[in-house]
Amino acid sequence: MARGPALSRTRAIGAALGAFAVGAVAVGAVAIGTVAVARLAVNRLRIRDAKVEVLRIGQLRLEDQRG
Repeated sequence: MARGPALSRTRAIGAALGAFAVGAVAVGAVAIGTVAVARLAVNRLRIRDAKVEVLRIGQLRLEDQRG
């Protein structure tokens, strides 16, 4: 088992790697959250566009029926 300065160095390296791992997980979580929010926004826009299109088609049909 390491003793003295070697133990301190080992602990320092372990702490640095642990901090890096925690940071990487946090960055990954933020990235995943950002992608999820972006997808929701895009889906809402698509739904709104689809509703507008349905309304346009309905309006065109009414105009055709009226002649």
